[in-house]
Amino acid sequence: MEYESYSDHDLLLAYAAVMAELRRRGVIRSSNNPVADYAEGLFARSLNLRLAGRSAAGYDAVDSAGLKYQIKGRRVTPENPSTQLSHIRCLESRPFDVLAAVIFDATFSVDYAALIPPRWSLNGRASPLTQTRTYSCSSGKSWQIRA
Repeated sequence: MEYESYSDHDLLLAYAAVMAELRRRGVIRSSNNPVADYAEGLFARSLNLRLAGRSAAGYDAVDSAGLKYQIKGRRVTPENPSTQLSHIRCLESRPFDVLAAVIFDATFSVDYAALIPPRWSLNGRASPLTQTRTYSCSSGKSWQIRA
């Protein structure tokens, strides 16, 4: 599509309409950045998970055996190729059983995904500037997890 002829306001209206339609279809659950909701939906459909309510602390979905999944997604673009995943709260207390992570390319196609079981140790380093720890886990690709 050609977007040069559209005003900034017209493009934002189109974005709002697309987000509303994705929400109506159940692809996303919120009006926030769609990457997280899209990742949660993909994992839920692929693994037959039940998505947790928005108030569930520390996990996003549960499987039929009761295992809790924390789901993270990241979309990489030419402008931002980072694969750093968003913040995981209370990682040391292990509020989930499996970390499910997916990296999308700029077109929202899955570049790679992983289920990281609790037996994997995550190697961390402290960041005094952000008061977080960055964990790395490798399965052929490098992952950064802010916790």
